[in-house]
Amino acid sequence: TARSLDRIESSIFTLVLSPESPEPGSLEAMRVIAHGTGRDRWGDKALTLVVCANGVAGLAGNALAYDYQQLHALATQVWHASNNDESVAADRAERIERRERVQRQKEQKKEEERRREEERRREEERREREAEAEVEAQKGKKGAKGKPSKPPAPPKKGDGLLPPGRTSIVSAVSAYHDGL
Repeated sequence: TARSLDRIESSIFTLVLSPESPEPGSLEAMRVIAHGTGRDRWGDKALTLVVCANGVAGLAGNALAYDYQQLHALATQVWHASNNDESVAADRAERIERRERVQRQKEQKKEEERRREEERRREEERREREAEAEVEAQKGKKGAKGKPSKPPAPPKKGDGLLPPGRTSIVSAVSAYHDGL
């Protein structure tokens, strides 16, 4: 809009928050700081401060001869601050730790979901077994025609299960052993 354009043109410098994350001190970092996408740099500004998503920062602009010393001093400070080996190492360690923490949380969540699914499966199997046992119990209470059945009667004398003259299994087994 016209209002935004007027603010940019009347500013002393511009600040660009770049979504890119180049490695500190790399050629890619210099390209991002100097040019970016080409849509977010203002070449008529004496100073454009560029800060990338990963904290890499730098200066770009159209420096006139009398601006050069101040811009150079500022650029040197920004360069050293953003490329300090200790701060870069600390930032990398923090990013790695954060990434690992997120990964652990994801793994814990997956494990918890797996455990819940296993519990649901076991509960479902238990319910199925109980239902099957109940059906079997109901079948045992009813005869073939669906009426409750009577317990089987004990064997009677002469029904073919015991030898003639024997009234119990014990006497039948005794007779068998006697015949050996």
